[in-house]
Amino acid sequence: MTDKFYARPIIPLLLSMISGIAVGTGLPGYGTWAYIGVGVCTGILVYRIWKKRTALICPLVLLHVLGYLSILPWTAPGFPSSHIIHFVDMPPWKIVGVIHTPVAIYSNRQKFILRTESLQGSDGSFPVVGRIRLTVSGEGPKFQKGDRIAVFGKIRSIRNFNNPGGFDYKRYMVFKKVWGTAYVSSRKVALLEKRSEKGVGTIIAEVRSKFSDLIDAAGTGKAHGLIKALIIGDRSSVSQDLRDTFNRAGIGHLLAISGLHIGIVASAAFLFFSWMLSHVKPLLWHAWTQKGAVLLSVVPVLIYGFISGMSPSTQRAVIMERLASPAYNSNSLTNY
Repeated sequence: MTDKFYARPIIPLLLSMISGIAVGTGLPGYGTWAYIGVGVCTGILVYRIWKKRTALICPLVLLHVLGYLSILPWTAPGFPSSHIIHFVDMPPWKIVGVIHTPVAIYSNRQKFILRTESLQGSDGSFPVVGRIRLTVSGEGPKFQKGDRIAVFGKIRSIRNFNNPGGFDYKRYMVFKKVWGTAYVSSRKVALLEKRSEKGVGTIIAEVRSKFSDLIDAAGTGKAHGLIKALIIGDRSSVSQDLRDTFNRAGIGHLLAISGLHIGIVASAAFLFFSWMLSHVKPLLWHAWTQKGAVLLSVVPVLIYGFISGMSPSTQRAVIMERLASPAYNSNSLTNY
């Protein structure tokens, strides 16, 4: 029975983990019992392996509990006393923090997630942790990811409109680990330090910003927003009318970096590296031209994926591009 049940083991194990995630979403708060379950199931599995016996139910229970635990950081988080959630819906604060995400620009507004560092009120300044969604309105400096800024404003809790079947905005922000919002004028925002943090994420954000500036400087008029969306995945400059036009035509998916874009980059890289490696005789002798081109094409695909923002659709395309590579399809090899 065990052999038949686990003929395709990934299916029951995956379903068990999915059910655990679903239970953790609907019934959070039982983390202690879940950890006990992990310990018991692990002990039973170790014993069964030691005795060289099979196990049918225990692996399913273990994956179910692990799925439950995997969702708890979002559905039942433990907040320290210094977390920003304890200071929402109170009088205005002077908020100091670092811009955590690329800045989205809509008309005369800038939206981004701010990783808070400190709050200052009438009783002085004190450190805090946590993220808030910040909207800056009006003409002002153009902020970028990694900038340290000071903001004077009120932090509000995130609420839904509670319309039946409406979008659950609060839950959406919870999965982004954002626990408050603030809306301020650009006059109440001060830039303290430009690019305060260095790292891979900051470098990628800077490269994206330079591409965006080059497109703006090209003088493409109203099309600059469309070009940004098609090249670097920045849809903040695409007007709502243009989005509606694409959606009515049934091609709105073209504005998201996905399989088409990644496929173009992968194909171009594969052709280039195939031509380059075809001049290396040892690789030709060992039939490694196509294989080497596939391996080398991973680099430009990953670089473009990061520059374009690595949205979920981009991540999926980057992963699937390896499986759909021409080098793995014997019928397509004759085309190169």
